[in-house]
Amino acid sequence: MRYLALDVGDKRIGLAATDELGQGVWPQKTLLRRDLSSDLQEILGIIRDRKIEGLIFGLPFNMDGTEGPQAKKVRAFAAALQRALEKESLKIPVEWCDERLTSWEAEGRLVERGLKGQKRKANVDAMAACLILEDYLARRRP
Repeated sequence: MRYLALDVGDKRIGLAATDELGQGVWPQKTLLRRDLSSDLQEILGIIRDRKIEGLIFGLPFNMDGTEGPQAKKVRAFAAALQRALEKESLKIPVEWCDERLTSWEAEGRLVERGLKGQKRKANVDAMAACLILEDYLARRRP
């Protein structure tokens, strides 16, 4: 099964996907947010092109496990994407994964790889999406 993970922020959306076996995880891209319609259309294109069968959204819980304002924004974006998928007659399940500290860990991984400045900043959201997807897959393995 092919999955697409989304790390949705106010300015950027990080995307990562699995291979066709649903095992290997690779960063896809970081979308710079423009407006809801444009963001949804770009993601729909990726879903169609990569033949995605499942969506995993990183849900930004507070450190105490509660949902704050950003989690509500992510849920609203996911609902808008689901409506757009339905209009395209695509039925793709949506699941959630705790994304606490993924951006921090992603930043650390990119530092380890020697990325600096703008190059690191441009890749942190896609790397965070990779971490979300890796965590999701690890929890599903027997």
